[in-house]
Amino acid sequence: MEGAHPLDEMILKTNQDPYAKYPTLRTEITSVTETVGTYTKYLEKQLDSSNGLESAQEKFNEQYTERLKELLEWQKDPLFNTTFLKDFDGTQKHLLDNEGFKAVSFTTEDGVNLAGLCKLREKAKFNIIVSNGFTPGKKEGMATLLKLFPNSCNMLLFDARSHGESEGNLWRDVLWSKYHGRDEYKDIWAAVEHMNTKAPNARNILYGTCEGAFHSANAILEAQSQGCLDELNIEALIFDSGWDKFVEAGYSVAKQNLTGCYRPLYYGASLLYQTWLKGYDPLISGYRSIQETRDLPHRMSNFPNSIKTVFIHGVEDRDVPIENIRTLHGNRPQGTSVMYESSVPNPHALMQVKDKLRYALWMRKELEALELIRKFQQL
Repeated sequence: MEGAHPLDEMILKTNQDPYAKYPTLRTEITSVTETVGTYTKYLEKQLDSSNGLESAQEKFNEQYTERLKELLEWQKDPLFNTTFLKDFDGTQKHLLDNEGFKAVSFTTEDGVNLAGLCKLREKAKFNIIVSNGFTPGKKEGMATLLKLFPNSCNMLLFDARSHGESEGNLWRDVLWSKYHGRDEYKDIWAAVEHMNTKAPNARNILYGTCEGAFHSANAILEAQSQGCLDELNIEALIFDSGWDKFVEAGYSVAKQNLTGCYRPLYYGASLLYQTWLKGYDPLISGYRSIQETRDLPHRMSNFPNSIKTVFIHGVEDRDVPIENIRTLHGNRPQGTSVMYESSVPNPHALMQVKDKLRYALWMRKELEALELIRKFQQL
């Protein structure tokens, strides 16, 4: 679907199903003639010397109904169906057979081979590079984003090291070796470099969800510290349901899921988890403190102002409290950061499905704003 339509916001306000579990448009096409008075400002713009009010009402009705039909078809897409998305093989086949994706592979600077799915469009303005959460962490799980972003975007979905079809084993190569959180930024660098080769005229937008957001922010900070940020050509970071602190995120997830009679397991598991990741083992060469090198609260002040930060978080997110992310957003200089807060239940890393209508409209407006900023800078 193309970018935001002038009537989208109006349709969301007037035609949402009040009985739906998540924001969803009513399936019937209802007449809006009786409510035309609510849209006086819109109608006044349509009036001219040759057309009266009746003509403007007819034109409005026609445009409203046409756009509503488009949105109703859009929300029926299988990529909004969580049952469909859980079939990762089936989702991948759908993307390859029906959505124009191609299977790709690329290699990180430390020699890890990564698998991805890439969709390229002619004259695309942005490359959306998607980093997934910790588990299951498969690229197909974020396929819904194809329907949220406008047709002016290319998209790369990829499996991080030791996930999905990419090289490595999560337990053996990452968790057991205590390397989790240390090298994942290199995966994102490799993904960006791949898109710079395939679509060099489009600007890169990093989109990370859950753990992927944490790693995406660190990819930018690491590039800045190593003096290679300009080479990556990054316009913005979209930080969706992201962690602000590495170890504490796992601690919080355990607390939410191990309740009642399982509470003793929580204390034991959290103690082991904290010791395992926080502890320093001199026998493991190159291990560094996660808190000092990766946690974001004490480092976001160094985040480059040239890259816009777009924070997306659920008010009811129990894995990462929204107050933590509000603090990250609030500490960014004015004009360099925006934040979208969703009120849908159980929102962690699922707003693209549960809050799709408002989310898509908001996201498209932000992309349009980025494009306007770029045009202004080129004057």
